[in-house]
Amino acid sequence: MSIMELNHWYVKGNELSISLMKFCVNITIINSSIGTYYQLRIKDNNEMYLNMNFNSLEEAVLFTEKGINKCHNFQEVINKYKEMNNKRNYDASWDLPAKNESHHTISLTPQEVDEAIINYYGKDKPYRISVKDEISWEDGNVFVKLILIKHLAKEDKETLTYEQIKHATNEYIGINEYKVVSFNYNIVFDNNENEPLHYWIDLNVDKKTKKLCKKR
Repeated sequence: MSIMELNHWYVKGNELSISLMKFCVNITIINSSIGTYYQLRIKDNNEMYLNMNFNSLEEAVLFTEKGINKCHNFQEVINKYKEMNNKRNYDASWDLPAKNESHHTISLTPQEVDEAIINYYGKDKPYRISVKDEISWEDGNVFVKLILIKHLAKEDKETLTYEQIKHATNEYIGINEYKVVSFNYNIVFDNNENEPLHYWIDLNVDKKTKKLCKKR
């Protein structure tokens, strides 16, 4: 448990918000088909948006106070996120060195996630498999759906669950070397909020061997 350091947080319903020097930040609880997570939405002075998802409210608040509050632009936020993620101890104590060196993060592009799903669910199937990514806005929140499409005589579509995506990505990075504990979507939007400029997926993994790389 951590103490909130900044004294100008606002609470409305299930949402926390704060205005920093360079950014406005909102944290919202999201319940979706892939599970419950905490969406951190950052807006800069140019009306650009960066969405980052966390597994706990504590992590989202700590990253806001100890990371975003020290940054001047989105690239610095992303760099700070990577820096803190590398040394976090999964107890959300960002300032302390990692207690367990087996915890790591592997970042995958959307194309790599699609490839992982196709390889996992299309193996030995007599029909073609494809994946469709759907990103939508609802009440100011971003939702990501990965839809598995089976190209049969009649096209069959299935929205993948959080656990199904974990299994597929775990196989992709090397199931004998890693265990995917959880994953987060991180998304950059422009001011029309229709299509993402860029997004990536962070896999939070337990490393079983010394080598950390994607399986090819």
